[in-house]
Amino acid sequence: MFFILAILALFILVRLSVKVVRLRSELACAREFQVTGDLFRVAEGAQQELHFYIEQPLAGHGLILRLCQGVPQLQSASGMLSEEMQDLQKEWGNLAGSIEVFSSDGHLVAAAPLRLQHSLMRDVGSELLPIAKLPSLAPGNYLLRTQILTPPQGADLPEVRLQLSCGICSLESLPLYLGWAGILLLIPLNLLLCYRLAESVFWFKRQREQEKWLSEGVGQTKIIYLLTRYPLWSETFLRQDLQFLLKEGVPLEPMALFAGDCKAQPDWPVVRILSPSVTPPATIGSQISWWRKLRCWIPARVQCSLILFRHRQLLRELVRQGRLCHARHIHAEFADLGALLAAAAARRLAVSFSLGVHAADVYTNRHSLDYLCQKAKFITVCNRAAGAYLVRQCPVAARKLHLIHHGLTLEEWPFRESQKSQAVPELLFVGRFVAKKGIPLLLEALALLLQRGRRMRLTLVGSGPMEQELQRQSEKLGLQEHIEWTGVLDRREVRERMRKADVFCLPSISNNDRNQEGIPNVLVEAMAVGVPVVGSQSGGISELLTPETGWPIPKLSAEIFADTVEELLLNPTECEKRRRQARQHVEAEFSSARTVKTRARLLES
Repeated sequence: MFFILAILALFILVRLSVKVVRLRSELACAREFQVTGDLFRVAEGAQQELHFYIEQPLAGHGLILRLCQGVPQLQSASGMLSEEMQDLQKEWGNLAGSIEVFSSDGHLVAAAPLRLQHSLMRDVGSELLPIAKLPSLAPGNYLLRTQILTPPQGADLPEVRLQLSCGICSLESLPLYLGWAGILLLIPLNLLLCYRLAESVFWFKRQREQEKWLSEGVGQTKIIYLLTRYPLWSETFLRQDLQFLLKEGVPLEPMALFAGDCKAQPDWPVVRILSPSVTPPATIGSQISWWRKLRCWIPARVQCSLILFRHRQLLRELVRQGRLCHARHIHAEFADLGALLAAAAARRLAVSFSLGVHAADVYTNRHSLDYLCQKAKFITVCNRAAGAYLVRQCPVAARKLHLIHHGLTLEEWPFRESQKSQAVPELLFVGRFVAKKGIPLLLEALALLLQRGRRMRLTLVGSGPMEQELQRQSEKLGLQEHIEWTGVLDRREVRERMRKADVFCLPSISNNDRNQEGIPNVLVEAMAVGVPVVGSQSGGISELLTPETGWPIPKLSAEIFADTVEELLLNPTECEKRRRQARQHVEAEFSSARTVKTRARLLES
């Protein structure tokens, strides 16, 4: 279909181009065509001949024969005043005669009366007087013969010359302008059709190659599970999901574009790193550069094309790995650079593509969510808030969306049966030290509790770009002796810290760039262990943290957070009730035994 359309459009473009060239040549020749005869005196019975040659067809509305001589009477012929026209009519109005045009073989080809042509007065100069209008003639040699039957009035008649030229007005250029407009419209149409034709040819070629690869690798086809960076210590939930899927027997080929921010542990899944570069991609980071300010004016599709061109080597490597493992599907976690490359690679490999979205990648996306959602066969989301936001931004995602929480192996997170407060209650925070976690507010709340005479200590587990800023804030508030900075701990140590803590704190907020939480994995782990939780309702937290499962704070502030912590510690009975209900909720909704089967069915389908 595209081939026929492309050939047809190209044929029309060529024909139109030839027509424009011809019209332009005819107009140029018509403007240059001018034949002037010898001097003669206008008198009764006077005859005059004019030989002329037409080299090629001429544009215009015919030939115009004029009398040419620089005398005052004729110079007033182009005046704007009616009196001058009347004087001209008195002198030349009775001019009459005949004009005949003969071809080179003597045949008469045109004839016209000779008289003053008032209608052509505006088309000539001040030295020209139109006396006849002849039709357009074909190329060739001609003889024009004039005979004066009735001379103009006046005793002193000037000597004049016959001048033959083409009659051209502004309308004669209209077909040329229309032709140029048609060419300007047809060029982008031809380019688009040629692009689509080439795209179809390459797709057909890739389809044949893919069928060959699949036939060669029967029983070996893999599903590429693509991450942008691996390993990242904060993305425990992705490592868990990947590990669960591999144990379930899903034929995955785990890959990552770039190396992460930590070393892989022996019990972590093995993931192939495609790029040896340790430099993080430009899409990661919180600082706003001049490029980020500029690209808000660039259409998202254009941005995607530029990003694909910039990372073309990575794309080629991903396609190569897909061929080597006979990939039949590509799944990308996070709607970021990895998803964009995965969608392009899937298209080149003629396989399907799916997408997993979480929180920040939806709220602060810079890789055309609409494009990714259109290309995806299905989309998984781990919390309802992010899913609802995605559907508002991209309605096409509604029919492809599947809500699947990140699972937890409950046996590894046993519930602590007793909840005894320590002499000095311990508050615990686990996570990255970034703005959306709201740690500055937690430090202010701790300072308020200490001012009220409450003996407290706070343990901060994790690391991040705000660590030095937070330490300076703690020194300013005089909290050095009440805070323990543990750095990054492995899961076993995190679990032990949770089992000993009195309150798990989650003061998350929404950033100015709309970045907010999904359902933090540490929240699920804390509830599974049985530590009471005090937290905000940012993002997807409200789906798990409710008045039945913990102490949610709808309107977050340091003072309200401190009040809620005091309320929790003063109500052990209510605390016991809510933490048990939290464990039941986790068992019902976040058990890996259930979530991994749902995820595996989607991938293998």
